[in-house]
Amino acid sequence: MSGLAVWCEGKELDQSCACPYEMHFNLWTNIKPYVLDIGIKVKYVKELQNLCLYFPFKLSKDSITDLGKTITSSKLLLNTVFNEYYTKEEDAEPKQIAIRDNGATVFYVYQLDINNDIDVSNKYNGTILTIKLSDRKNLKEEQMYYFRFRCSALNLNKIVEKRTNLNLLNALLIENDFIDFRLNDWRSLNNDSLIEHVRNSRIKDYCLKKVNFFVMTNGSIEIISNTKKSERKLEKGIWENYIQFDKNQVILAHQWQQKINSEQISNAESIENFNAYLKFKKQWLNWATVLGYAILIVIINLISSFLSKILLGGC
Repeated sequence: MSGLAVWCEGKELDQSCACPYEMHFNLWTNIKPYVLDIGIKVKYVKELQNLCLYFPFKLSKDSITDLGKTITSSKLLLNTVFNEYYTKEEDAEPKQIAIRDNGATVFYVYQLDINNDIDVSNKYNGTILTIKLSDRKNLKEEQMYYFRFRCSALNLNKIVEKRTNLNLLNALLIENDFIDFRLNDWRSLNNDSLIEHVRNSRIKDYCLKKVNFFVMTNGSIEIISNTKKSERKLEKGIWENYIQFDKNQVILAHQWQQKINSEQISNAESIENFNAYLKFKKQWLNWATVLGYAILIVIINLISSFLSKILLGGC
């Protein structure tokens, strides 16, 4: 699969990194079809008009759902999502929730109106999703904003490449799934028109400061990757309010991360691209083959018993 791309647009944006931002991706493979949650934390300036994402497959507005309201529905879920100890407070401006740390506002969660705040355009053999900021007069200058939404579409299955061993003689079937997740990797976009469009619209070096990529899997699946940062089991009784899945499942969250280590925002420091490669292996019994072998053993035993009786009777 070709990669994803993210960039900022604004006619008056200069070459400085005026609006640094982070990207958060949660790919849920424990449910079918797959679900991809995307979070963007960005420093707002009035010159910033659009936040744009390119997907190498077709999406529609019907497959996009806002998660801003969901993650702020409870303090417990909010702190679980961000792995921090935050408090929340309704802001005077509509659709904005102030997220506080020790009384100070660290960012605002913005609840997206999918019909009015987002544009979806099918082009460049895929889809460009645009979060429109130019006409949002209630956004506060120099403040951090967090947008989070969910993509639920059958085309998301294209993110995972499947290879299944279907040898009917094997009692154990093995499925090897591969994910080669690429963000702003121009070689993987395979579309000169898209690359030209992005490079004409983006800020220098994208101002991308951090990428978190999570893959959620069933606990019985083995993950193989040389670049994985961490792994943990999702807490029961919390995530069920965020996404629906079998409560009896043990869900593991596997994390890949890239970030600028410096605390100080620097124009010269930003993430040019992000890649995460992983393979996860699933094994299960081929009951048809097992049953076939069992029947064959029974037949062999019956034939052996029959032949033994004939031979012994002949003697």
